[in-house]
Amino acid sequence: MQLITNPFKIHILYFILLLSSCQSEQVQWIESLDNDGKGNDKPGIPSELDKQLAYLNKYPKDTLRNFTLLKESITTAIDDENEELAYKLIILSLQKYPDIIFEAEFFNAINNFYTTLLKEDETAKWISGIVVEKWSKDKKTAYFMTKYNNIKVENQKLILYQDGEQIVNMAKIHSLFFPDKEESALFLWRSYEIMRKMGSDKEALILLDLILVRHKKWENINMVKKEKVDIIQSKKRLKWNEKVKIPFEINKKDQAPVS
Repeated sequence: MQLITNPFKIHILYFILLLSSCQSEQVQWIESLDNDGKGNDKPGIPSELDKQLAYLNKYPKDTLRNFTLLKESITTAIDDENEELAYKLIILSLQKYPDIIFEAEFFNAINNFYTTLLKEDETAKWISGIVVEKWSKDKKTAYFMTKYNNIKVENQKLILYQDGEQIVNMAKIHSLFFPDKEESALFLWRSYEIMRKMGSDKEALILLDLILVRHKKWENINMVKKEKVDIIQSKKRLKWNEKVKIPFEINKKDQAPVS
């Protein structure tokens, strides 16, 4: 049996000290988060939220605690009627911890967000269908395409923004839950068509980018790339045409003499 050399002992000691330091640092973070929550009537203030998000980013494997932090932050944002913050936190939660959707408390928070705050009953029904009721591919496709066709047929002259927004949210949520499913890319594409019809080019480009990032293997991916290029070129031409043209000065020799 070989004796452990002094340099090797030093390395082991260094590793133990480093691990201990990391653990004590995490404990300090946890204590700080716990102390912030005590005696605070409004736990969703930016300073605390910043600490929660920083902890989430620094210790992503602390799943149980992060679940709790995310649920608390989302609930606070919903109670404060902060739609944008609630939406961003929900998306962040699903991106980092997809299984969090099966937590009853988290699911109820999302359902409350879409029904109470956004007034999007169709979106809430969609989430419930694909998560709780576990709709089959055929049922999901039939439900989504019925919604899509109703918007296109019934509102040809005036598309309701609420309807268009809901179908976009439905497509985005499905894409998050099922990034490997072909219908996810299809739903994003159909939503893109609705946004184009409504004249919302910014949202349309976001949907194309989502397809390009999440669904690179979709059979129609080349069509998506071409469509994005066409929209960007079209917007550039539009900006050019809208520029104010400076009128040419009239040649002095063509001017009528001043009497």
